[in-house]
Amino acid sequence: MMGKCVAQEGSQTQELKFQTVVRKATTQTVAIQNPEDKEWAINPTISTQSDACKGYYSGKATFVVPAKGNANYEVTYLPKTMTTKEKEAPDSENMVDVPHQGSLFFPLPNGTALLYNLLGVAAEPEAEGLITETVVAKKAQNFVLPVKNWGRQT
Repeated sequence: MMGKCVAQEGSQTQELKFQTVVRKATTQTVAIQNPEDKEWAINPTISTQSDACKGYYSGKATFVVPAKGNANYEVTYLPKTMTTKEKEAPDSENMVDVPHQGSLFFPLPNGTALLYNLLGVAAEPEAEGLITETVVAKKAQNFVLPVKNWGRQT
């Protein structure tokens, strides 16, 4: 017996839209309903359309939905880069965000599946603070600036 891939109908695919500033997480939930008498243990798959935004979306590897009940699955969007902008139309001056794209797939134990398109927009980072110093003119001065290593690289 052989299987084949079949494209999902557009009406079956839902969208989750995220909006945040770069390097700041935001979370949304997806409600899953289990009409059966058995508990479901689901292993969702999160993927991205490009390697450039790999790891921007995350969630639990295993998700349990009780029998005849519902549960909420949390999806977190933590962008490490800002989204780019492009012209709305070739002859337009209006710029629109090009979202970080991903997908969330739930293979349900009853043989059906749920698919969510993930669209995230990341704006410029917030200011960490304001530094003011007073110095004497024409005299060298050193300052210590606190800098967070958000990339975890040295």
